[in-house]
Amino acid sequence: MHAAHYLAELRQIVRSAGDEKTDSHGNTWRRQGGEFVCQSWEWRASMCEAGGRLSVRITAVEPER
Repeated sequence: MHAAHYLAELRQIVRSAGDEKTDSHGNTWRRQGGEFVCQSWEWRASMCEAGGRLSVRITAVEPER
């Protein structure tokens, strides 16, 4: 999938009325406050839209020791 298409898909998720959406890659995004959050065992991502700008933050998940 081309990056621009995936970003457009993420923007649709942020603008959606639901509290839980699954993207075309099988990731489940859940609304938490004003953001959508998705997490795997390797990473955590959150996204929101403000002023027409989509913000996406991705961080690595530290393994438990």
